[in-house]
Amino acid sequence: MKNTKNQKKSSRYTINNTVVKKAIAIFLSAAIILGAVAGILNFFGVFQQFTVSVKGTEYKFSLAEYNFYYYNMAMNYTQQSNKYDANYGEDSGITYIGYDYRKTPDAQEYTDAMSSTTGYTLEALGNPDNPTWEDVFKKASIEQLIQVKFGAEKAKEANLTLDDSEINKITNSIDDERRTATANDYSLNRWLRMQYGNGVNEKLLRKIYEEQTLATKYYETLQKRTLDTITEEQVISRYNEKKDDYDITSLRIFGINPINDDGTGIDEEYRKKTESRIKAMFSEITDEKSFVKQVELDVKLNTEESEDFDSNLVTAAQNVTYKELAEVDEKLAKWAYDDKRQVGDKEIIVTDNSVYFIVLMIELPHKDISISSGDVRHILIQFPKKNTDGTETTKKDDDGNTILNVTAKTKEETRVKAQRILDEYTKNPTEENFIALVKEHTNDTASAETGGLYENVSSSSSFVAGFKNWAINSARKTGDTGIIETEYGYHIMYYVESNGNAWYEQVKQDIFYEDYTKQTDDLLEDYYTRINTNSILINWTTNNQNELIGKQITGSF
Repeated sequence: MKNTKNQKKSSRYTINNTVVKKAIAIFLSAAIILGAVAGILNFFGVFQQFTVSVKGTEYKFSLAEYNFYYYNMAMNYTQQSNKYDANYGEDSGITYIGYDYRKTPDAQEYTDAMSSTTGYTLEALGNPDNPTWEDVFKKASIEQLIQVKFGAEKAKEANLTLDDSEINKITNSIDDERRTATANDYSLNRWLRMQYGNGVNEKLLRKIYEEQTLATKYYETLQKRTLDTITEEQVISRYNEKKDDYDITSLRIFGINPINDDGTGIDEEYRKKTESRIKAMFSEITDEKSFVKQVELDVKLNTEESEDFDSNLVTAAQNVTYKELAEVDEKLAKWAYDDKRQVGDKEIIVTDNSVYFIVLMIELPHKDISISSGDVRHILIQFPKKNTDGTETTKKDDDGNTILNVTAKTKEETRVKAQRILDEYTKNPTEENFIALVKEHTNDTASAETGGLYENVSSSSSFVAGFKNWAINSARKTGDTGIIETEYGYHIMYYVESNGNAWYEQVKQDIFYEDYTKQTDDLLEDYYTRINTNSILINWTTNNQNELIGKQITGSF
């Protein structure tokens, strides 16, 4: 009987073990199935439809929308970095913008030194541990998303809608993606997932484009409305209150820094010598000509830089503002903008760092009445790819930079072609005729459809010097024409109009910026702080995006 009991007991345990094993097997099977289902749901972007809300507002966005913005942000920097490397040599992208196109955002350290490129300090990012470019792209993507959502909603409130041309433009952009997808043997939605991340499909892409277009429309309308409300009285009042912020002055300045060659501090003997040099020059300076001459003599006697030193150029401080002078030293700015100052006044100014300056007043502070910016049209006649003798019109210098190699004969032939077109214009000197000639002859494809128009060309614009200088010449009048040469070829220029005096436009722009910021940035800044950029959902989908970017870098789809 005892043996029988033991056998039954043993049998009971055997059954229980089998149950446990079955339970484990079922659990593992369920986990595998759930994992597979999760993978499928992730692939088709189901999880990416989860939304993130901006606390206290009606604004929210899906993870798929975030994926789109994060990807585009990263790709923008990737392309910039790659372009720098292609144009200026390996690692130039890292040097100029701090970003390495060969790495994913999470694999690249981010420092405050890079904030000049992005606008984000570590403090603005919340001082993250081990900061990377991922932190920048996360914050920038979310801020851009909020800007678009806010602008699109405000557009609807203002009854702004998309017109047919805007809808067609969006459709054409999507069709471009469709053609690219077809060329690579993918469906459109599969292609969009590969390019922008899971959850991005045709429907979402159209929604994103529509919201971006509406937001742009709202912000442009707001900008115009804000500008239009600024009165002349406001501008004049602001100028009178803060003249020193806007007036410009011209000086001659020369400074000597009596510091040790090794940078360890002030060399007292050299300081005394510097003081003697400065006082000797000062006693001989009576006007601008003598100032330049004294500096030239001093440099020849006391330095080894005389051969390359242009005292006329180096000492000229023309049309500078109080702020620009204060960046050199506050004492310089205060001296120049003192109400007692007279033309011809001179002074020795010693800074708190013991730098010795001689200054000579050339022009008293005054309104900058130069043209703030000009609107122009142009017809570009490019230099051909080859000279008349068969050689290339560009070549590489010793540093690998592309430089012009245009022969005199090729230049002349190009100029003659430009002159013929200008002569054709003078037969019917109207802006309409110039626009027609632009569409017929220009090599500048970027401006061909707008009749060669470039608006608001100013001294700070990125145009080449010759083009820019022609556009902002204060003597220019509507209808003026001319031919100028730049590195691109010959430009047949047409002057449309000026946009007012520099001082007036600068004051107006400052008022506009303050008013516009109150209606946008100040409000949005509060919204930005209402989202946790390190939430589980955002971190999860960001990791997926970094993996996608990594695959695109290596080409391992």
